[in-house]
Amino acid sequence: MTSSAARFRVYMAYRRLSEMGYLPVQESNMDKPVDELPPLLVRDLHARMDTARHVAYADLLDHIVAGVRQSSGLILNTFDAIERADVEHIRRDTSIPVFPVGPLHAISPVAAPQQSGALPEEDRSCLAWLDTQLPGSVLFVSFGTLVSIDADELMELAWGLAGSNRPFLWVVRPRLVRGRDSVELPGELLQEIRGRGVIVRWVPQEEVLSHPAIGAFVTHCGWNSTLESISKGVPIICKPCGSDQLGTARYVCDMWKVGVRVEIKDKVTREGIQVAIERLMDGKEGEMVRDRIIEMSDVVSKCTMKGGSSELAMNDLVDFIESS
Repeated sequence: MTSSAARFRVYMAYRRLSEMGYLPVQESNMDKPVDELPPLLVRDLHARMDTARHVAYADLLDHIVAGVRQSSGLILNTFDAIERADVEHIRRDTSIPVFPVGPLHAISPVAAPQQSGALPEEDRSCLAWLDTQLPGSVLFVSFGTLVSIDADELMELAWGLAGSNRPFLWVVRPRLVRGRDSVELPGELLQEIRGRGVIVRWVPQEEVLSHPAIGAFVTHCGWNSTLESISKGVPIICKPCGSDQLGTARYVCDMWKVGVRVEIKDKVTREGIQVAIERLMDGKEGEMVRDRIIEMSDVVSKCTMKGGSSELAMNDLVDFIESS
């Protein structure tokens, strides 16, 4: 399972939650707590969809969960310190061994840069630019490898970053905007951010998050990006786009308290982007989040060091395979 243990619990409960009336998500119940899966709200279970798609999705999840129940075991890219309760619930409910061996990026070698053409070449010049910036001052903005957003949403994000009056490093990769292979930003925006905003097609993300100049990560809350940010001690500004990102953002903000959410009513606005940045980078709330994520980063280090819970889980996995 490449996303979180909490997300797999949603998979297991999806049919039952549908029968209880939580799903499909409706405008009238979006902010209703899901008592069976705290801290989630109904809006965190999935984006709204029509009845036919909802039925097809529920059938798909039933098939996935049935496959897991028939398996010899389940490997999760997570660790006990943040998802112990969810991991234990999965163990009880499936009656199979569960191995929380993550975060994998912290215990395995960094992969060689992508050469297949699926992603642009890494722009390492951004690291030299980060060297010129003050510690904790730069916003890093990236929505991962697959997420796409609307053109209007991109422009609101762009002007929100510009209006924050903070330095930022923004990954604008090909096909970030739905239906477009490339993105062109207006000249007046580029003029506004000249010398303060750096826009690149791709970066070595772990190296960027490790740089002392980075003060916050504006992210879609993909699971890998979330784990990397927590591991590096970088506070998170959550702008989830759908799927498991919605629940992960809830955990980041309300359970682990290592980030803040971009508040969205009908759509993303530049004002909403700026408010989230100000909440995290200024004031008491931001200070509390920064303190908390430093604690969490230390927890990750302890989990992945010799004798830590992740290493023990990996050893258990190896023993299980060798004895099978």
